[in-house]
Amino acid sequence: MSHRSCFALFIVLAFSSLASLQAQETSYSVVVRGERDSSPATVSVNPSEENLSPWHDAGEVLSSLPGVATGRSGGHGMEPVVRGQQQNQLNVIDNGSYTFCGCPNRMDPPTSLVNPASIDEVIVERGYQSVQHGPGGSGGTVRFHRKAPSVVESVTGAASAGYESNGDRLSTRSTVSTASEHGYARAHGYWADGDNYEDGGGNEVRSAFESFGGGGSFGWTPNKESHVELSVDYTGLRDVLFEGVPMDSPLTDSLNYRVKSEMAIDSPVLKKARFDAFLSTVDHEMDNYSLRSRMMSFAKAVSDSDTYGGKWSGDLDLGGSLVQVGVDLLTSKRDSQRLANMMDRTNVTRIQSILWPDVTIQDVGLFAESDLELSDDFTIRTGLRYDHVYASASSRRQVADMGVGGMAPISSQDLYSRYYGSDGDSTSENNIGGLVRAEYEFSHFLTLFSGMSRVVRTADATERFFASNMGTSSWIGNPELDPEKHHQIDLGVQFSGDDWTGEIAGYWNWVDDYIFRDRARGQAGVLQSNGATIYRNVDAFLSGVEAFGELHLTDGFVLDGSVTYTYGENRDLDIALPQIPPFMGKVGVHYQEDRWMLGANARFAARQTRVDDDPLVGSGRDVRRTPGWGVLDLITRIELTEVFALRAGVANVFDKDYATHLNRSAPFNPEEVQVAEPGRSYFVEVEGTF
Repeated sequence: MSHRSCFALFIVLAFSSLASLQAQETSYSVVVRGERDSSPATVSVNPSEENLSPWHDAGEVLSSLPGVATGRSGGHGMEPVVRGQQQNQLNVIDNGSYTFCGCPNRMDPPTSLVNPASIDEVIVERGYQSVQHGPGGSGGTVRFHRKAPSVVESVTGAASAGYESNGDRLSTRSTVSTASEHGYARAHGYWADGDNYEDGGGNEVRSAFESFGGGGSFGWTPNKESHVELSVDYTGLRDVLFEGVPMDSPLTDSLNYRVKSEMAIDSPVLKKARFDAFLSTVDHEMDNYSLRSRMMSFAKAVSDSDTYGGKWSGDLDLGGSLVQVGVDLLTSKRDSQRLANMMDRTNVTRIQSILWPDVTIQDVGLFAESDLELSDDFTIRTGLRYDHVYASASSRRQVADMGVGGMAPISSQDLYSRYYGSDGDSTSENNIGGLVRAEYEFSHFLTLFSGMSRVVRTADATERFFASNMGTSSWIGNPELDPEKHHQIDLGVQFSGDDWTGEIAGYWNWVDDYIFRDRARGQAGVLQSNGATIYRNVDAFLSGVEAFGELHLTDGFVLDGSVTYTYGENRDLDIALPQIPPFMGKVGVHYQEDRWMLGANARFAARQTRVDDDPLVGSGRDVRRTPGWGVLDLITRIELTEVFALRAGVANVFDKDYATHLNRSAPFNPEEVQVAEPGRSYFVEVEGTF
């Protein structure tokens, strides 16, 4: 689907919605803050109801949630971190499907490819809470849900348009849906465009982007307990700029196809069956010349990432206990090449490195899980999971067209051999994990919970097979990596009263064979000592404390807050793990009447003193001991009519100059970059529903 086609789709949807807004009458909608899910260590929000500034990708929504930190590399593509874990240590599921980024250095993390107009609910499960969410997920699972339209024999919809002053950002979203007794249909579209923003020091940060997309779904509901849904989504990114790195991304296109079904079964044992299947494709390009001035040494990378899979699961009644059993398939196929030309930017066609040499990683999993109510107050969940993993790089022997520094061209396999003594041949794993979780309602006001789990995460395409030939700046995946084994215990308490709720939890995670991005210093299993970026297994330890609470001071006056602290240790080197967020939190106060709301949110982080910033000892991935910071955001929402509402506010009221501790690497260059956050920005957004 072309850029123009997507924009046209959105315009049609937006105008059809706005036209209907004036002709429909409906009751006033009441905006409430996103709340914690009733399950421990879980938060669930509706992004359209979250009291924050306009957002442009799902990563920005996640940054507002308790227990979630994010890393920034520009104005788009925030990378979430939960319990000190990120990237493929988190499972990101978009309405039942998985998408793996098209950029080897994650310019386009999966959250950036989620269609913003399609999200009805975001659920973040911190830690490992279910064996049904696919392989891995040691740090947690992020799920983006869509709800089937429920208003029968009617057309409903919503549209919004917003503006932010810092970066002159414009954004629009629209959805239209209809439903009958036996089916439903939904269409949605969005568009956002922003220039470079300024940080709190008045410095321009390369962060411009354009994003757009659309999609739709069709459902059949033969009865209340059965449904079949077909859906498709397109997301496009254009001219995305990145601060402090030598490449930008002129193009990213993502398509996602899904089939979801659930059927009630009239059987003594099998009560319900589900079948889901999906295919997602990502085409990504980045270069160092089309969006910036350059006189020579032109380079670009082209890559594609195809992910497909599915899951069958069934509810079995075994002696009065309900057990969910199933099998799932997750296959990732990724290919990427870096092309170069020293003098001619119109002819960048010679292969310099085969970055992802036609990598395939396939996982076939079997699982079983049951929630057993031992009494009215005591519930225990048990789950067991087996995964068979197959990984290969079929183009590893292909030799590049040009070398580096006058050296002869080499293949990806040559790099594996030089750094690890490996031929990069295909490999397989058999991984077993599981969990036991318990909840005990001690009283009406107090619930205790605890859990133990073992999670095994296999190395991803970059960790296992990445092959960037840049001399001492080379970046080489390790085909000999063992999978990570996480052994986690968590313990906590939920409490609630008539006017207050809260949760306090702690966790301890011993990790064997943690996949550590390091520098080559001749360590065990590493044959070079030139400082290149490599991967190896170490033992690690993660622990932390999380606390959240909400207090209703009066009928309309609400105070809420959250704090989290994460500790990470490289047990092999006795140093801090890199990229661990510091003590951080949020405090909000909001007052709401029937038709208006006024609120303030304070966000803060302490100085991070535990860092891995010395590449002669560790990875050197932390840029510095990041100073602490605190910022204030103000927001108001007013229902102007029965269908129109206005949101407005100020983000970073005092124009604080700051950066979060989480930084990102430059593409194909191990140098780490810490990007400053936006300074003061005024925003306004008009919403309409019908």
